[in-house]
Amino acid sequence: MLDNIPDVHFTRPLDKTKPEQVLSTKAKESLLAPGLVNDPSKLREDVKVLLKAAKILRKDIANAPLWKFQGTFDNYEPPALLQLFCNHAIQGLHDVKTTSRAESMNQSASVLAQHFVCAYKTDRQVTYGTKHGNVAFKHRTETPLNVGLALDVHKNTRSKCLVEKLGQLDLSVPYKKVMEIETDIANSVLSG
Repeated sequence: MLDNIPDVHFTRPLDKTKPEQVLSTKAKESLLAPGLVNDPSKLREDVKVLLKAAKILRKDIANAPLWKFQGTFDNYEPPALLQLFCNHAIQGLHDVKTTSRAESMNQSASVLAQHFVCAYKTDRQVTYGTKHGNVAFKHRTETPLNVGLALDVHKNTRSKCLVEKLGQLDLSVPYKKVMEIETDIANSVLSG
């Protein structure tokens, strides 16, 4: 095929049971076009670096221990490399001069890292073909951000609809999980 059709590339999917895909250079570059606008040769190298960084961060997230809400939000540690990446993405390599600004930037980096963890999908989740088009991802990773936000929104608004909308946006755990946590808290208060 490579001899008969010029300008063809084969790409291997992450799932080894799937066949290789055939792409033209034009199709491949259109997928990467936003990153190849100004200087294609330099930006291609940048894209390679970003893809390598993404692979490292995905591995860091996948190997991180799962966090579960157990009455406190203080026992969460984001994946170390992801936290480092988020810190550098926000502040660069600059030293922060004041404690309050350092705390603010660390909090922003922590929130960003938790968003990454919540949005992370395994290779299997990404490559799995569903029979129905509108099926959402079932497995959701919990972090203090998405559990705390859901609990706080529900406590202040009592709105099931709002909590479900936040869950659809990967900003909070689903409403069902909020009800489970609130029931557990109520039971522990009653028994304690």
